[in-house]
Amino acid sequence: MDATRILGAEPDLDISASEVVAASATAFTDSADSTSLASSVSEMDASVDDPVQARESGTCADQGQRAPDVAPTGHRGHRSDVLWAIVYVQILMVAELMVLSVGFAGVGVHLLIVVVVLGLWRRAESDDRARLLMALVLPPLTRIIAVLASLIGQPLPEQSVIAVLLLLAAVAGIRASGVRAGQIGCGRVGLVRQLPILVLGLGIGFVEFLLLDSPSAAAGRTPEVMMLASVSVGLVGVMQELLFRGILQHAAIRVLGVRTGIVVTAATLSVLAIPMLSLADMAVVFGSGLILSSQVRRTGSILGVALAHGIASAVLFVWMPSGLLRLMVDGWPHGLVGPWF
Repeated sequence: MDATRILGAEPDLDISASEVVAASATAFTDSADSTSLASSVSEMDASVDDPVQARESGTCADQGQRAPDVAPTGHRGHRSDVLWAIVYVQILMVAELMVLSVGFAGVGVHLLIVVVVLGLWRRAESDDRARLLMALVLPPLTRIIAVLASLIGQPLPEQSVIAVLLLLAAVAGIRASGVRAGQIGCGRVGLVRQLPILVLGLGIGFVEFLLLDSPSAAAGRTPEVMMLASVSVGLVGVMQELLFRGILQHAAIRVLGVRTGIVVTAATLSVLAIPMLSLADMAVVFGSGLILSSQVRRTGSILGVALAHGIASAVLFVWMPSGLLRLMVDGWPHGLVGPWF
């Protein structure tokens, strides 16, 4: 029976089979285009939702943005990781006190820290934790290098040896952790943006000189000796920044979050200031450390803070004790607060 008779009406349009096929093909094409567009939008959304992953595809200089080593601002580390970081800082403090009280024998505590941390590094559950554990080897290694170099007995050669050994430690740490130079703030950033932090380096060195009675690292006051001593002491500060606010801060932020990572980095450096025998100086190191770490986070470069640290060290150990800047503070007291205050 004819379908039109069942419906009781004749069709209004005469549609051929070829037209039906053409209409179906058009609908299929439109559907494929919609699916492709939706996939593209999803990929764009994913890249926006994960800016850190997007920035890690290039270097600081290529992206022209903040350093790609940092976790998102709202990222917080797991509570157990934060507790382990606090325990580590406390153990490092005990090791520094042991070096201060028993001298060379206290280096054994730092060696024990290195061995234990390396053991944990071999069993790390993730790459980020492995990088953090490798970075935590650097602070006790820094003290070991400083104590061994002190056996030389001459300030200028001692600082030169420390600078070279710290450079080797930094290179080894970078290779072992597998990070790129741009990830630890070594990308190209305009020097003009770093100038304000250099002024802060002068201020930090000057304040520490007022707090401490630091000996001169220069054996004489000839221009050549002063220049060489300034470069040697300054390089030590630059290398310390590469180790701490470069490698350590990068790894700490990835695991502990931005705020906790910055605090742990600043606290670690302040603990290493214990041999200065001044709580006030430790407070200055910690407070300035927070500022310098935040500068690295903001600019994506350690260039400014490394130069600022080098300048502060030169002011503290060379320029002020040797009288190079004596006209600025003639008659001012220094070593104001004495030991352990």
